Amino acid sequence: MKSNIFLTIFILITVSSCSSQTDSSRNRNIKNLTTDTIPLLDKGSALDLFVKEYADSINISIKENKYPHFIENTEFDFDYSGIYAPSHHPLPLRFMIVKKVTNCLAIKNILALKNDKIKEKPKNVYNLELLYSDKSFYDLLKMRNYELNCK
Repeated sequence: MKSNIFLTIFILITVSSCSSQTDSSRNRNIKNLTTDTIPLLDKGSALDLFVKEYADSINISIKENKYPHFIENTEFDFDYSGIYAPSHHPLPLRFMIVKKVTNCLAIKNILALKNDKIKEKPKNVYNLELLYSDKSFYDLLKMRNYELNCK
């Protein structure tokens, strides 16, 4: 009985001291942060920044004379949307990214690639509902090319 009481007291003391250390170290870390290390709210949510980053990599691909390899990932929506949404409700990330692409020349260059991988549709092995699961990256870029009236 005494050992149970001592064990309980020991656990309570340990837990309370850990939480107080965490609070003080957290306060110290917050003081050392700068605006460069914290995404500001006016720049958008983490999802917005994610989509923008990937769209920008397509937009600038013409300058770098190479295409971003993520467009070969047929399971991109399933691989990454679990970060921003429950994994059983994947987001149409490929579509969201392609909607932010504005560089017609980059789109045309990717569409001209002799790469069958970008023409593959997601496999959706878990039969999850996903918008545009019937479209490949190639199909989505072709749709975007049409929307932008690229010539």
